[in-house]
Amino acid sequence: MSTRLFALACLVTATTFAADAPKLPAIPEQLIAQKKELVFADDFEKAELGKAWAIEVAASQSQRD
Repeated sequence: MSTRLFALACLVTATTFAADAPKLPAIPEQLIAQKKELVFADDFEKAELGKAWAIEVAASQSQRD
């Protein structure tokens, strides 16, 4: 009997939450964003990296002396 009561409680709870599910907005007909100019471009043909990608390691005080 307690199993049936538990199953009934689960069913009531599930249907209650399903009935209160939020309604999603409709999908717009047109695009939201418009493609314009590129902000940056990647060039994977170069073998060397640009100066901005150089690895700089700060030397400690003992190495500078």
